[in-house]
Amino acid sequence: MAKETKKEQQQVFAGQAPAFRYVDQVDRWRQEYERAKVVEETLSKLSILDYREVDYYSQLEIVLFQEKPVPNFDDLLEENRLLAQGKFFMPIAYRAGIIAFLLLILVLSPSTFLMWIIACLLLTVFASLFFTVQDRQQTIQKVVVETKEEIKRRIEYHHKTQEEARKKHEVAEQERVAAVERLLSGDVGAILLKMDVALSSLEVGFSAEVNIDLLEGVPLFQIWLPPKAIIPTQVCTLSPGGRPAYEDKEIRTVNKQYIELCAALIMQVLSRVYEVVPTLDRSYVMGMSKSALNNECYIHLSCTRNEVMQACQATKGLLAIQQLQAVYNADPMLNLLPIEEIQPEEWGKEVNLQALRSLHVRLKTPQFFNKIPLNAGKQE
Repeated sequence: MAKETKKEQQQVFAGQAPAFRYVDQVDRWRQEYERAKVVEETLSKLSILDYREVDYYSQLEIVLFQEKPVPNFDDLLEENRLLAQGKFFMPIAYRAGIIAFLLLILVLSPSTFLMWIIACLLLTVFASLFFTVQDRQQTIQKVVVETKEEIKRRIEYHHKTQEEARKKHEVAEQERVAAVERLLSGDVGAILLKMDVALSSLEVGFSAEVNIDLLEGVPLFQIWLPPKAIIPTQVCTLSPGGRPAYEDKEIRTVNKQYIELCAALIMQVLSRVYEVVPTLDRSYVMGMSKSALNNECYIHLSCTRNEVMQACQATKGLLAIQQLQAVYNADPMLNLLPIEEIQPEEWGKEVNLQALRSLHVRLKTPQFFNKIPLNAGKQE
């Protein structure tokens, strides 16, 4: 009988195993579809341009320090007083009970000798009660005095910490305002620092780097474009049965999506820089690609602040750089072709390398994208 039951259980478990495997497979399919969907959405979000210039003049006003109010320590005084008073409750009650008991015996006692003994005990207990009450009063007074001193120390510590916080706040505010003033005056160090902070926090969805050369207040941006393999070569859809289906994209479609990605990356970098650097006007940009033999330029343009503001109103990155009259070349299949690099006219023919200031920035990359392969299409 036991063998038959064990055999039936094995049959039941064996029948359930394929169902579990099917559920796991469906979940893997769903994750595969969502993975492909996230890649496409991340790349397309880069084309959403939003130019919001920082108002630095409102930041020139020093923010006053908000001092915290002095805490109310009245509860601490009352709490310690009641705690000290409570310690004498049982000793006093115990002695009072003994006195009541001795008085009762004294009234009911028929013996004169016993009355004298009880009277002596009463005097002893009364004396003990008297000294206990005195000790209680002295202890309460001592606790009150010590608590008041503790409250005074706490108040002094509060004022001391608030004064230290005030000084730190004032120093920080002075440094902040001074940094804003340096930025508004066109200080090169302040401009490079602001560019570094702004671009380091710019999240584009993939690994990207920017080289900045600054001379005479005119920057040259070398934006290193991502590899074309980052564009998914297939469109992923989910069938009614939960299985992902893949359809190959046309080569022109992949190349067009890559051009849009490069253009959107350039516009994101430009818009972020112009938002945070108020003195910047004329800029030069090159979209660079790293190859095995040498570095090649695929896109270059020159723009001003007003032109960037107007271009950011475009619905796509490619339309934006076209408004900026960007120069690029592509074959009939929309493959980007190398073009000549540019150099700012304001720098002159011979660049003063000693006056040239440079900066290298790595853009922020989300954690999930590090796990996505460069070839984001279906892996056979």
